[in-house]
Amino acid sequence: MIDYLDKHLRKLTEKQALIVLVCLALLVLVLPTLIRLFFFDGIMVGSESYYHLRMTSLLQNQESISVDPLLSGNRYYLLNPYHYFLAFFGTFVSLEVLSVVFPVLFGLGTVILFYFTLKEFIKNLQTRFLIVLFFVLSPIFVYVFSHQQSTTFFLSLSVLGFFFFTRKGKWPVIGAILLAFMPFFGILHTLFVLTLISIYVSTHRKKIVYLFVYFFLLAIVIGIVLNNYNILFFQRSFFQNLGIIEQTFSDLGSWYGFSLFLLILSSIGLIKSWVKKYDHVLMYLLILIAFIFSSFFDLTYNIYSNFFLCIYAGFGFISLWRMKWGLSQLKKMSLFLLILGLLFSATSTISRVSHYGPSDEMLMSLEWMNENLPEEGVIVTSPEYAYWVHYYAQKKTLVDPEFSQTLRGRAILKDMNVLFDIRRENKAMQFIDKYKIQYFLITPEMKESLVWQREDQGLLFLLENSENFKKLYQDQGIEVWQVLELKSSQ
Repeated sequence: MIDYLDKHLRKLTEKQALIVLVCLALLVLVLPTLIRLFFFDGIMVGSESYYHLRMTSLLQNQESISVDPLLSGNRYYLLNPYHYFLAFFGTFVSLEVLSVVFPVLFGLGTVILFYFTLKEFIKNLQTRFLIVLFFVLSPIFVYVFSHQQSTTFFLSLSVLGFFFFTRKGKWPVIGAILLAFMPFFGILHTLFVLTLISIYVSTHRKKIVYLFVYFFLLAIVIGIVLNNYNILFFQRSFFQNLGIIEQTFSDLGSWYGFSLFLLILSSIGLIKSWVKKYDHVLMYLLILIAFIFSSFFDLTYNIYSNFFLCIYAGFGFISLWRMKWGLSQLKKMSLFLLILGLLFSATSTISRVSHYGPSDEMLMSLEWMNENLPEEGVIVTSPEYAYWVHYYAQKKTLVDPEFSQTLRGRAILKDMNVLFDIRRENKAMQFIDKYKIQYFLITPEMKESLVWQREDQGLLFLLENSENFKKLYQDQGIEVWQVLELKSSQ
């Protein structure tokens, strides 16, 4: 295999490189959808897909949205440019089809743009090809672009904006316009993009005027965001209860983790680059910033680290490939194992994404709730199920991952976590009365680690032992409980 790779890498042309990368990316991104189509009745992958589908449908019917009707208390809707983008094309094609097709198209576009952006900085074709190849095989790429989520849209927007910003002529103005939308997706995303643009301009001083154009547009957009929400969002809440090690490696369960083999190659590339460390100091700075953001705020910021790690992984592989080894067979075996490891991480992520809910059991429980619970019923469950509850059960929840990024949403989420951990009935009823909670949706995953560690912990004990709660539904470990006493609502 290594001899075959060596032979074809040396003969590789620009056209061939791009065709191989696009075809591989298409295969990687389409596979989860095909698996869902054949084995899960074509049900959309993930949770956030359903939020965007529901809000875009509302936008098409109402022209504008001020509140989210399925968040208890009719809390305000968080403006998302992607919903308007989706709604526009939804006038020509069904939203369900676009929700599946757009992420794949965004992924292919990102691969192409990344390749041509690298062309300005890295002249060697083989190195550039390997960098983008590792990017396509990275678990983060598979997860982000295999199903619909905000990260899919704004990452594509960022790459497109930066690509235009690096072009000649008036293209940087278009790039500045696109990048100015970042405040809608979080202040830290904005800060990272701003740092990236500033570093680029510092080495291309002729484009400093476009940096001022970007500052101007950015100030306008930030003003719009502040005027609507009174805050700038520091993160897009991401619910995954994992330890530090598990967060780092995708093979241990993290959606925004890295392949161990990618980290090995990138470490080799970083070590090799240290010889010319002053040429790479700005790249080191960007990696450090992305690492700080992901460590202290949200794993989502690993999407930026992934680009830079793939770049150094490409350098690392090339250095191993060109290095003279005492035993050629050892060299071939080592490179073969590294490639095999990258393929394993990619296929493992494809499999996990394909099995990312909702499951048949969850759908049955949600359909039961839709048919048997009152329209105004308020349901408490783990936030990651909220989008499914909204879409399939058409019932209200206290909070969802989108709203939980606001100050008010975080306060409610904190109260929910306290409620989940309470065993004293009178204290639990205070929270239930405060938020007018009527139902609880409990899943096996919540009992096993998502919320609780034991089956008699906190609220689980109360549900089973208090006369104020009644079990209405149970199937395959999924339970729906009703609150029989609500003081303020009586």
